[in-house]
Amino acid sequence: MNASEVCLREPTGFSGYPTLGDYTSPYSLYRHVVAAGVQFLRHYEWFWAANVMGALLWEPRASIAAGMDMDRGKGEALRDFGMNPTTLPSWQQGRTPILALHGKNGTQGTFLKMGTYFEAHQLGPLFTVNLSEGELTEADREVIDRKIEEIREICGDQPIDLLGYSRGAEIALYAALDQESYRIHEGYCYQTQAWTSWRPEVRRVVRMGSMMTEGEWNYLSPTMQESVWEIRGLDDIHMPEPSCAIHKVEVEGVGHVGLTSSPEVFEQLKVIFA
Repeated sequence: MNASEVCLREPTGFSGYPTLGDYTSPYSLYRHVVAAGVQFLRHYEWFWAANVMGALLWEPRASIAAGMDMDRGKGEALRDFGMNPTTLPSWQQGRTPILALHGKNGTQGTFLKMGTYFEAHQLGPLFTVNLSEGELTEADREVIDRKIEEIREICGDQPIDLLGYSRGAEIALYAALDQESYRIHEGYCYQTQAWTSWRPEVRRVVRMGSMMTEGEWNYLSPTMQESVWEIRGLDDIHMPEPSCAIHKVEVEGVGHVGLTSSPEVFEQLKVIFA
């Protein structure tokens, strides 16, 4: 690291502990046991096992449904529910395009249920893309840049909104910046120049399931801070850290996996993107 660089994010380790309440019922006791087991696995850096355990034992139905959707998202761009249009219907013309970025080891299929809602409520146009696996990498930026160029060919030169989920929320911040102002190496994210504005192609950043670190937030200019929204589920066992953002939404009864299929979350997105 150069002396002028500041490390603002380390590789994802999934830290924190959700607020679970007392042990007054068998279900609450079960939740404490699951949370303790997940923390045990994380302590010994068995992150894959911790993620699987947390997903299947904490949010079984949402996790199974998400797995099926992710399988559908492999390969070429999804065309379901008006996603990734090649030409815009009349109701989408002139609207701000939204590029959704999926989570770690996921696919664009993560957003199928969101696409259903967006089409029904005439939000979007909604675009998706398949990113790299593993920790953040500058290769993600290359994929996102190509998709942004494709979006601009379809929608014109108006700025887009970046919507990131989990790992996608983490890369969304850096994808919204001028590339010369940061560096990513094996999941470590460094600021190399002052952050004063988003790149011209981006209007705002909406994050779900992974909040900015305090360092990232503090290095944004006030204008940039005003154009960031963060949404977190209060039942998130994976990434329960609170938000520093001015515009933050907390959704009761929604876990990490459920953020991309929750009607309550979709209603909040409708308000943001309307």
